[in-house]
Amino acid sequence: MSNGKKVKWSLEADYLQACNCDYGCPCEFEARPTQGFCDGMGAWRINRGRYGRLSLNGLALGFVAH
Repeated sequence: MSNGKKVKWSLEADYLQACNCDYGCPCEFEARPTQGFCDGMGAWRINRGRYGRLSLNGLALGFVAH
C-alpha cells in the first residue's frame, strides 16, 4: 500500500549477466527460453546511488535463476 509520496532516487551501476540462452536472452522479452529453461546469474555494483536520503554507494547484489 502506498502513502502517495514519491521518493527521489538515482542509480549509476555496473551490471553483469549470463545465462544458457542465445545472446539477448529471450526470457527478458517474454519469449520462450532457447533450451526450454533458463539458468542464469546477474550482479550489480552500485557506484553511486541514493534512495531518498539513503546512500547506496558501494553496495553490491546478485541473483541466480532457474
